[in-house]
Amino acid sequence: MNGNIEQGKKIDYRKLILLATGHLVADINNSALPAMLPFIKEALGLSFGMGGLGAVILGLFADLWGVPTTLWIIAFLPCGAFLMAALIPYQSNARTSIPTNSV
Repeated sequence: MNGNIEQGKKIDYRKLILLATGHLVADINNSALPAMLPFIKEALGLSFGMGGLGAVILGLFADLWGVPTTLWIIAFLPCGAFLMAALIPYQSNARTSIPTNSV
């Protein structure tokens, strides 16, 4: 049963899990994400051009400053989005009740 594994050597399960996780992420990005893109676009109110522009900008960052810097920028994009959402002004005169159609 252990014909291919030398005596005394064990399988490094951490590396095996890391390899499987990397494969899972690659599969999701290559197949599931493009299929979900129309739904994500519709839910966030984006256009395909906006996504393309973002890809071009990140590609320029990768060319100018390297891939590690680009990955660092991508890691902090959700923080920037949260900060921008927090800075949206609050409208106190907004209606709080649901309108009803009375006939």
